[in-house]
Amino acid sequence: MATKSPSRTREYKEIPIADIKASKFQTRKPSAMDIIKLAKSIQSDGLLQPISVSQIEDGHYEVIHGHRRFKACQHLGWEQITCVVETRTEEEKARIVLAENLQRKNLKPIEEAHGYKVLREEFGYSVTKIAKTVGMSRPHVSNRLRLLEADPSIADAVSRETLTVAHALLAMALPPVFEVSRFVDLLETVEPTVKETEKWKRALERGEKMLMFERRVDPKLCRDYMPSFSESSFNCIAVKSMYEEGQKEEVYVLGDGLVLRGLGEANAAKVLNWTSIDCVIFVPTSYLMKPVSKLEPRPFQATDEEWPLILRPLRQLVKS
Repeated sequence: MATKSPSRTREYKEIPIADIKASKFQTRKPSAMDIIKLAKSIQSDGLLQPISVSQIEDGHYEVIHGHRRFKACQHLGWEQITCVVETRTEEEKARIVLAENLQRKNLKPIEEAHGYKVLREEFGYSVTKIAKTVGMSRPHVSNRLRLLEADPSIADAVSRETLTVAHALLAMALPPVFEVSRFVDLLETVEPTVKETEKWKRALERGEKMLMFERRVDPKLCRDYMPSFSESSFNCIAVKSMYEEGQKEEVYVLGDGLVLRGLGEANAAKVLNWTSIDCVIFVPTSYLMKPVSKLEPRPFQATDEEWPLILRPLRQLVKS
């Protein structure tokens, strides 16, 4: 239930930085580079806008608005700064901090989710009320809050911005028998579209033995069963055809670059010094599965120790 707001007062005051604390409602963590950049600007032009604070116990103050400016002034070693001292309820302070964060373009989804969590758990806001308060849709708020229940591998990937929220929600929907962290590894490596990810998820749930996706690949990374490529192993007809007409057939490769079909095209591309060719890449779904006794034996089984070795060549194989 919302608390009644006391009479608001605003007072400009020079306050020692040592007496100011960051807000307990702040969920955003700006990077060190971000703070250094802002500190240089403040050092050059001064603090153009005062920091808003409220007085708390023992004569100390808590930041309401201007957390980055506060951190930047700390970085510069300033002893005191000009502040606007305001009287605010705890609920108002939480809303202001969240609103300030939402105005930042680089706010991470997990940080946004923690802001919504504060309103929900500290002040009893429903998802609908949060959405109305921050001007977002109800599904948007609901999906962000769902991220807080994600497997650590998913949450970490979203925080590092190597996984989008849409991809993360699909990974979260996998049945418990699947090894989520391995699925996340694959999503981070290949960077598929949401539609491709949906296909992968359905393929896994159907128990298909292979995942398939189309990507541009450096032909130098496509390999035959032979350990090295030699001039005698390419087809001169393929070279002539690809030189005159371009690539007509896709090359089929395993995730480590082993050619299943189209070795002539792959080798011709090497001779022609092409930087990339169209490939269909296959990854066995067994790489993504936990051992389950009811499932039939699968080809290309990989242990946890082998998995990083499989991903390493896949990262090298796929061109962004």
